[in-house]
Amino acid sequence: MAISMLSTDSQHADFQQLTSLMDKELSRRYPTLQGKYNTHNQIPAGTPVWIAYDDTMAVACGCFVPMDLGVAEIKRLFVIPGYRGLGIVAQLLDVIELKVLNAGFNSVVLETGVKQIEGIKMLHERGYQTIENYGPYAGCENSVCLGKELQVETMKAYK
Repeated sequence: MAISMLSTDSQHADFQQLTSLMDKELSRRYPTLQGKYNTHNQIPAGTPVWIAYDDTMAVACGCFVPMDLGVAEIKRLFVIPGYRGLGIVAQLLDVIELKVLNAGFNSVVLETGVKQIEGIKMLHERGYQTIENYGPYAGCENSVCLGKELQVETMKAYK
C-alpha cells in the first residue's frame, strides 16, 4: 500500500464524501449529541484540505482553520474503517502540521469525542496534550480537546 496525499480545497468531491462518512459514524457513536456539533464542523468553502489516497481510493482527510493569533485548529481528521491503525493519520498530520507552520502558526488544537479512545491515544503519542476545552467545546463533557506546540526543527521535510 502506497499512500499519496492530495492538497486541494474543501469543495473537492472526495473530501465531501469522506466528511459525510465521518458525520454518519459520529452520529452512530453519539446518536443524541452529534447534532449540536454540526455547526462546529462546517468548513468554509475554499479551505485548503488534504486527502490521503490508496491508489485512487480516498481513505482519509483533514484540514486546519485559523483560530487565534498563532493558533490553528485541525478539523475533519478522519480515516475510513479498514485503513485505521496503519499510520495514515500520522502521515496526514505530518503534512498538516508543516502547512500550519508554513502559514505562520506555531501551535495547533483540535477537538474529538470521548469515545475516540484510539485517536486520543495516537495524538498523545504524537506529542499532543489534553488541554482545557476551548471555544464552543467549553463545558462539553463529551469533548476532549488537545493541543501541540509546533517546532520547525522537529518537523519532517515534505515537498
